[in-house]
Amino acid sequence: MSRHFFLAIFTLIFSCSFSYGQQKPLIIEGGIGKYPIDMKITASDPENGTFEGVYNYRGHKNKLNIQGEVFGDCILITESFKGKETGEFYLEAVGDELKGKWLDSSRWFSVDLKIISGDRSMISRPSLEERYKDLSNEITGTYKTEYYFINDMWFREDQPNIELGYNGGIFAVEEFAGDSLAFAFEVICGPTYHFAIGEGIAYKSGDSYICQMYEECLLEISVEDKKIKAVAHGSSVDCGFGARAYLDDVFIKTSETYTPLEEH
Repeated sequence: MSRHFFLAIFTLIFSCSFSYGQQKPLIIEGGIGKYPIDMKITASDPENGTFEGVYNYRGHKNKLNIQGEVFGDCILITESFKGKETGEFYLEAVGDELKGKWLDSSRWFSVDLKIISGDRSMISRPSLEERYKDLSNEITGTYKTEYYFINDMWFREDQPNIELGYNGGIFAVEEFAGDSLAFAFEVICGPTYHFAIGEGIAYKSGDSYICQMYEECLLEISVEDKKIKAVAHGSSVDCGFGARAYLDDVFIKTSETYTPLEEH
């Protein structure tokens, strides 16, 4: 599977509204393999999670341009020199540390970086909850969940193959008479990307809504403060999901409108 599989879905879009002069440059130091580097993030659009800057190998004057985008705790960076792309970083952020891999079409090196100073928000992005905090507490609507990871499942030493992995999806609900919900969901699971898909009517039972989707698959839906917790009690086979797919997620409200799956 191409490492650009999910980059095709989440294309890097660099806004013209980068904030110049308002943010203190973010200074990052560390190494690509055994080679020490100095990196500087000079401008960013935190609302869209995009940024740009430069880096150089320590002791060398030539600077490479970088453009990056943030996906949860993952950071993707494309580097270029004199207008030609020369490599990519696939990084995961843990506090002030950025770890992962650098690679081009044939080589790869481990990357170990650390933020030294500057505005950490330059390489951040608002969560779903932050982006949609002004929506109402009405149950009817469309809810989403998203989780990103660096997927190296197909990585080989002689064929470096990495991609941005994505798990998540949507859960749409429409409330009827306060005691039932029409629902539809589609979620992608695991590094092998199998789908959990379903729809139906769930009925109020105590503090939850329940739907017997299949004989051996019970769906339980809990609603609280613009969030939905959905759990399918049953195996992927019992619930009619793809191999190793499951439903056990918290979804954040992103729309006031119930949107059927076919419209996504």
